[in-house]
Amino acid sequence: MSLYIFDLDKTLIKGNGSFKFYFYLYSARFFSPFSVFYSISYYLRHRFFRLSLAGLHQKVFKTFLEGRSLIEVLRYVDLFLDQKLDKMLNPKTLSYLTSAKENGHHISILSSSPSFLVKPIAERLKVDSWRATEYGRDSSSNFTKIDLLVEGEEKAVIAKELAKKLSIDIKEIVVFTDSISDLPLARIAGRVVAVRPDRKLRSICRREGWEII
Repeated sequence: MSLYIFDLDKTLIKGNGSFKFYFYLYSARFFSPFSVFYSISYYLRHRFFRLSLAGLHQKVFKTFLEGRSLIEVLRYVDLFLDQKLDKMLNPKTLSYLTSAKENGHHISILSSSPSFLVKPIAERLKVDSWRATEYGRDSSSNFTKIDLLVEGEEKAVIAKELAKKLSIDIKEIVVFTDSISDLPLARIAGRVVAVRPDRKLRSICRREGWEII
């Protein structure tokens, strides 16, 4: 048995699922019209002006989620996935997941997206395990802080722990990702499949002989 690890955004799904969910909430008037300016500004700063992934998460959390109720957000998650998930899925990557599942391998999703979004996607895809960014909440279920950001080195740590728990050699880890931010995870894997990789990851793939789809 091998351990197949899939990133979510731009890997299992096309584009950024959290960003798509934001616009779904915006269309439902959950957020104000002014929030569009902030969402686009943060994305551009991350994409072109070196705002780190951790910095992006902090700004998005402070602007859109801090003080909000998890219960309110969850009201929209299933509606969003019912309407959008099938169209969001990347059929090529999904075919790898389906084949691995049929062959009895352990399937895991590791994503920096919030757990309230990743969990139901993982359940719908019937994967074996998942980990995602976790937000702390107060006694009223209002978001208070980012408890755990699942990215970079954290993914590598989680993968090693999961492989050990399953008695799987790390050489039997197969990683699917699009981003250079997952390089620490890719470095420990026996096989790497880059899904429409960003420029930096593509360069490393060519040097290391990693598969590109």
